[in-house]
Amino acid sequence: IYEAYKDEDAVAFHKTTPHYKTCVAKLESLMTGPRKKRLFNGLMP
Repeated sequence: IYEAYKDEDAVAFHKTTPHYKTCVAKLESLMTGPRKKRLFNGLMP
């Protein structure tokens, strides 16, 4: 899953939303390892 956010505050807010919490809970049983966060610089706005 790839997601794009404007800044770290946007990431923090996203983690408080009900759909995020539901998704994370459901993904746990499908994961073969821990989730990883990687940061990239966007090429386009």
